[in-house]
Amino acid sequence: LVIVKGWSTTIVAAIAKTYPKALEQLDGGDEKTQKKIDKDGVKSLKGVRYMRAIAEACHADDEIVVLLPKPKAKGGSIEWQSGADVQHQAEEKAQKKADKEAKKAAKAEAKRQKEAAKRAKAEAAAAPAPAE
Repeated sequence: LVIVKGWSTTIVAAIAKTYPKALEQLDGGDEKTQKKIDKDGVKSLKGVRYMRAIAEACHADDEIVVLLPKPKAKGGSIEWQSGADVQHQAEEKAQKKADKEAKKAAKAEAKRQKEAAKRAKAEAAAAPAPAE
């Protein structure tokens, strides 16, 4: 509720420090789903709410989202990854994508220059020689 209401990062951090298990709580959203979670555990995150997803849906500040762990369904169980690790992986992925785009743009520019030089050379060869 604190995240949905848009409270400050310091308050969210204090609550996260006081109640760390609350950050890793999964909610079924309705009574039927919650009973299934309580009985069998979680095998998939489909239809399950958790703190980080709520924060992302509310467009919370990045400082708040970094505080919240992200679950990952793996082999029929849930593994929690720290928010800082998730943020770091996202930054690395964005950097790799930017590098790939820059390399692609440089390659395209080199191709354009090569074609322009080829075209200029062909035009020079096709032009009549100046008469003396």
